Amino acid sequence: MGRVAIIGAGPSGLVAAKSAIECGLNPVVFEQASTYGGIWRPRVQGGFIWNNMHANLSYYCGMFSDYSWNNEADCFPSQQAIYEYLGKYIDEFKLKSYLRFNTSVISIKKHENIWQVDRLEGGENKTEEFEYIIVATGIFTEPYVPDIKGSEEFEGEVLHSKEYDVPNNFRNKKVVVIGGAFSGAEISAEIATTTLPEKVINIINEPFCVLKRYVPYKTHHSPVDLVLYIRAKEGPQRREEITKLGYCHNSNSQEPHGYIIADSYEEEVKGGRISIVEGKIQEFKKESIIVNGTEVPADIVIFATGMYRGPYFAVIELQARWACMVFSGKISLPEYEVMLKGLEEERKIRNKKPRPQFPHGDYINFADDIAKEIKVLPDFDELRRNNPHVYELFLEGPMVGSNYRYSGFGSNPELAVKLSEKARKALEQQSK
Repeated sequence: MGRVAIIGAGPSGLVAAKSAIECGLNPVVFEQASTYGGIWRPRVQGGFIWNNMHANLSYYCGMFSDYSWNNEADCFPSQQAIYEYLGKYIDEFKLKSYLRFNTSVISIKKHENIWQVDRLEGGENKTEEFEYIIVATGIFTEPYVPDIKGSEEFEGEVLHSKEYDVPNNFRNKKVVVIGGAFSGAEISAEIATTTLPEKVINIINEPFCVLKRYVPYKTHHSPVDLVLYIRAKEGPQRREEITKLGYCHNSNSQEPHGYIIADSYEEEVKGGRISIVEGKIQEFKKESIIVNGTEVPADIVIFATGMYRGPYFAVIELQARWACMVFSGKISLPEYEVMLKGLEEERKIRNKKPRPQFPHGDYINFADDIAKEIKVLPDFDELRRNNPHVYELFLEGPMVGSNYRYSGFGSNPELAVKLSEKARKALEQQSK
């Protein structure tokens, strides 16, 4: 039984451990924090999510392929709900004994065919050997704060979104939120809605389109991700629908550069409680910042410049299954030249400026491509001939991770259909 060292006990690390066990491997998960969950762990234990924040994906797209959420009241779960879901996932697949908390991996070195993992555990330096390594430390974990001239002179308060919590100290303050992504919009709207600031200014680099969590679908409203992630709709059609459903800042722009999900942002902007400024912060002054050469008074500056983007649960799981299936010999690696080409393409994506919101393009095609590589993508031609119900369910219904449990290694067709039907029902019937 090959031993696999997994670095990190966030969603990626947990599903990697479960996938390793499924493939007959022996995982050990090293986590420097005192609990699991990554950014979703409680704030008091180092989590990055503020108390009032809810996910911008429904739990249908925020779950693993063979473990469903219960019928939670809120389709877009809170930090606490996601943390609890991951805890139940650990219990369901008996992962607890494989987790080592309060353990920092110092270095990983390869000696012939063995990996040597040096770690700090319980105040002691220890070394352990493994056949395989999975690094699941996440790219959401590093907050990005630009180096701005004059920041040491600013007499106001400077925060990063990971430090933001309940907005109880913004009354009569001039608040500047820097960043036009999900956290920037949500924080701007929450401050404008729940406190009495003197003003809220949201500084963004590029135009964007704002969607609400529930959007019109047929005669009702459904979760936005279920409406948009349907295989039968091609990429251009999907992007066109996104734009039609949302509020697009700077409608003169040919196409928004990004899409964000925030329920009350549009109303706060139209009501004059949030002012949008396109540009980049250039300099701090004593009581202000300079944006595009214009001085903007500020008491509090919040950098919602984000943590670097990571993939959704379905992709996380497919990547973990791919690695563990290769480690266990169930599938082979691609040809060497193909892997080199892939690495070069990934470097170009990683280094692209500005960073694209969706680095790998269409989410559904990206997930399906991975599933095809590891032979868990349903055979749509065969389904069309022999099982039209499942064919229509997978093609016309929302793309969810359970689609990839229908066939291939680790398949559970009955569960795959059950969970996919649950998502389809939410698409067709849910109203908000």
